Amino acid sequence: MRHDSGGRMVAVADDLSGAAETAIALGVRGSRSVVVLDGADAEAPVVVFDVDTRAAPPAVAAAAVTAALGRVRTGDRLFKKIDSLLRGNIAAEIATLTEHGYGVALTPALPVARRVVRQGVLYVDGVPLADSEAWRAERATPPRTVRDAVGEAELLGLAMVRDPAALREAFTAAAGAPRVLVCDCETDADLDAIARAAQGVPGLALAGSGGLAAAIGRLHPVPDDQAPAPAARAMPVLVVVGTAEPVAVEQVARLSGATVHSLDPGALAAGGVALPPPDGLTVLRVAPGRLDPRRAPAVAAGLAQTAVAALTGPAALVVLGGETARRVLEALGVDRLEPLGEIHHGAVLSRLPGGRLVVTRPGSFGGPDSLARIVRALRTPETHPAAQPAGLQ
Repeated sequence: MRHDSGGRMVAVADDLSGAAETAIALGVRGSRSVVVLDGADAEAPVVVFDVDTRAAPPAVAAAAVTAALGRVRTGDRLFKKIDSLLRGNIAAEIATLTEHGYGVALTPALPVARRVVRQGVLYVDGVPLADSEAWRAERATPPRTVRDAVGEAELLGLAMVRDPAALREAFTAAAGAPRVLVCDCETDADLDAIARAAQGVPGLALAGSGGLAAAIGRLHPVPDDQAPAPAARAMPVLVVVGTAEPVAVEQVARLSGATVHSLDPGALAAGGVALPPPDGLTVLRVAPGRLDPRRAPAVAAGLAQTAVAALTGPAALVVLGGETARRVLEALGVDRLEPLGEIHHGAVLSRLPGGRLVVTRPGSFGGPDSLARIVRALRTPETHPAAQPAGLQ
């Protein structure tokens, strides 16, 4: 398979919140980028396919990535979005890239969230991933090293990453094999070095978190012909909390004037709960308590059905958690969204077909005031994210 430089930037993501984050990070916003669900394609400089494989069996994930690669055209550049906490089917999905003729340079590092890679080990807030609490809601145990998550791969240390000529040579060799390289990375400057060294290397795909996507985006100026920002207004806002992360509890508590519905997970898994339409600021969340990971997909689907059934008016949506966001869009019957801007890191404002605004955000992102900032940005013209470059809020 031939992989030339130029053409579209195509990304493949395993969940919806990561797909939206990637579309913004790659540097083309508004109507010139699109996140696509299911088997559709799109004409835009940046196209991100959400293959929705985070919780899928490895064989299903590999098949979904294969289908997405079937929509990659000669001349497109490829980025594979992976989770910065190494969740999901990384080994199966990266193996699919090499089977299709791509060499891969990979790092899950996300320095802005204090997730770095040293000597092949992912550290979260200074603690090795395997010794942290980051996988507390997962069914499996976290990998000890990045290579444990990726499969067969060669490690490039920081000295190599910070040597431009040597890094370029390693990337060129990996593309010709094809092989997988795992890169140590501690800073945004390291991410920039990886993106620069990979630029124009035929047959090389980059794989990483939104941090590496942002480094790729920094190589290309944002065009001036952005779509006009939607007018902010005092619209109802429906917040759907599809995450078990403890920080989400405090984020909800800091929402002044919100009506909060804590819903029984059993009732959600059975198909959903009947609620009145949102009026003002309304929050739907699973009742606090440890959720059995085996029930999580059914609970996410029930939460989505509950939200959409209540969504009879022009309310804006805020959805925490990639799987829940995907289920919400499926329940709404939409197959794409247009990312417009970033309220804070990972909190992406998008427009759905028909004009409804939706903010998606990974469950593990954001400080205690994340939801308050998101709601304020939706309602206040001066802080509306689509009216200014992403990342400035």
